[in-house]
Amino acid sequence: QALVLPASDATDHSINLAAILDEIRPHLAGKTNAEVGELAGMNPVVVSQMFTRTKPASLAAVAALADAAGGRLVVKFEPPAKPRASKPKTARGKTS
Repeated sequence: QALVLPASDATDHSINLAAILDEIRPHLAGKTNAEVGELAGMNPVVVSQMFTRTKPASLAAVAALADAAGGRLVVKFEPPAKPRASKPKTARGKTS
């Protein structure tokens, strides 16, 4: 099961969901909040609240709106160039 982070967690890690919504919005031009809500599987009132910034958007909601706009939201993990060194374990399996 996927872990869903609250919007504040995404913001804490420099994911500006409001800016992403600004990129998605032109691709939904001409559609009502009801139509967008239907496409995204969301309540039209919530759609309006997110676009007017009266309700914070979650990563999942932004992904649903990206899909409704015909695009997709990509969040990617990039591993470090070098693997982190692990601490040696003692005979009992605990780290030293």
